[in-house]
Amino acid sequence: MFFADTALTRRYHAALGRALPDVPPDELWWRFERVNNLLMANQGMRAADPAADARAVSAERAWLLTFLAGALSAPATGASEP
Repeated sequence: MFFADTALTRRYHAALGRALPDVPPDELWWRFERVNNLLMANQGMRAADPAADARAVSAERAWLLTFLAGALSAPATGASEP
């Protein structure tokens, strides 16, 4: 597991588990880690380019959130291990 086992990550994982009851816990953790990594990478890119056009940044965030919501809500793969 990439994330530290903290009360906050357990709360997020529990909320995702309630929202996605058909996704096994291991796969849910995997998805959670990847979503967080993509969000943090995007934030890092935005911080590195403070002069970026606000409209472009807003559109990019909308695309990213749509993509990540789809990735999180996809049916379980059925794989027990990656």
